[in-house]
Amino acid sequence: DPGEPEIVLSKRQIYRFADKDLFHSAENAESFTSGEKIMKGSPEGYRLIKGKEEGRILTQRLVLPSGKMKLSYHAPKGGKIQLAIMDESEAHLRDTKAPIGSYQLDKAIDDWQGGPIDEWVGKTVQFQFKLQGGAEVFGFAFDGVSAPANHTARIGPSNDRFVLPPRHEYVMTQNPPFVKSVENAAPFSVIENRLQGMNTGYQLQDPNRNGHVLTSKLSLPWKEMKASYDAGSGSITISLFDESGTLLNSSKPLTGGLRTRQLVRWSKGFTLNDHVSKPVTLRFDLTGGGKIYGLHFDRVFWE
Repeated sequence: DPGEPEIVLSKRQIYRFADKDLFHSAENAESFTSGEKIMKGSPEGYRLIKGKEEGRILTQRLVLPSGKMKLSYHAPKGGKIQLAIMDESEAHLRDTKAPIGSYQLDKAIDDWQGGPIDEWVGKTVQFQFKLQGGAEVFGFAFDGVSAPANHTARIGPSNDRFVLPPRHEYVMTQNPPFVKSVENAAPFSVIENRLQGMNTGYQLQDPNRNGHVLTSKLSLPWKEMKASYDAGSGSITISLFDESGTLLNSSKPLTGGLRTRQLVRWSKGFTLNDHVSKPVTLRFDLTGGGKIYGLHFDRVFWE
């Protein structure tokens, strides 16, 4: 039983608590909206619940995009923030000295105790914020990461050596995992007779923002790919990346209501012929009410 899929956020430049996909859990802390003018661009943050002396906020797991981290926070006199980076098992890897200052935007974090965090770039981590006093935290960002508008042609190299073996069906909950990471997308349970064998799909968390689902590397099984989806009032585009993370091609947009095992058509006359059996990564770009359920191949190359 593959169980419930775990959400891992894809690499990006900016992570804000205003984004619905960043927050994972909190203890003795509450969300709020700051009225400070300097925080106008990202006013949603977390602070202690009134009467509590200490609290903590834990982010979703994410693929660390860079070792150059910046924090947006408020740590007035008597307030304190302790930032920790943790691995997938929530074991502490590094802590910082408590940053200080009132309403700091994108303040560089360069004082990790034990040294820089560069060795975990590309790996799955979590961040924990411990708050005391009047401290508030709003989000964080990274230098050295392409802005979303500039990285559509490349997802960057992966240090994952494991490649999923070719198979006829790839579903959102399977072992080993088909889904590697997401942005503004979350799993949901499927109740639809026409989607037999597919009990989980992915859809946008915030329908007002685009999002994506990024797969693990897989050995491309065949030259024809089919998808099960429901684009609703939006659309779904499938992008194919080679082993180095460079874009090979993107599909023509998938549109309309529920479709099962619909043939994926590629733009500019592109075909999968030269990439069968080679390691590739797929990205499902979602807009509007788009939902993705699974990927299918009628044949596997050795058959």
